[in-house]
Amino acid sequence: MSDQSGAAPRHLAILGAGPKALALAAKARVLAEVGFSVPAITIVEAKEVAHHWRATSGLTNGELPLGTPPDKDVGYPYHSYTWGDHANRKVNALMQGYSWFSYLVEVHRYGEWVDRGKPAPVHAEWAAYLDWVYR
Repeated sequence: MSDQSGAAPRHLAILGAGPKALALAAKARVLAEVGFSVPAITIVEAKEVAHHWRATSGLTNGELPLGTPPDKDVGYPYHSYTWGDHANRKVNALMQGYSWFSYLVEVHRYGEWVDRGKPAPVHAEWAAYLDWVYR
């Protein structure tokens, strides 16, 4: 099926609502906001967002520390260079709205996290961040 211009509609289906799927969806949303044409994205998840990061998955107890720094969030590395200087700056700035830091600010935990030495979040906390990105 095609749209009114005759071009086939673009659609991307992603299996699993983990960090990579959410990073792709966030980037697509930001690029659309900046004015670029992006494919529609559907994330298919059998259980729940970030299921494998939760104790209910049976893969973790949810209390293990994240193995990578949380700075490597869904927007990492915040280094756009494809769309021209103005658009690149705008994409990077908008992607920061999905950052680990933005999440902590919104849930009123940024200061506590910094004051405690920026500890690695536990898996369950990372799942809560990914839920926040999804919403």
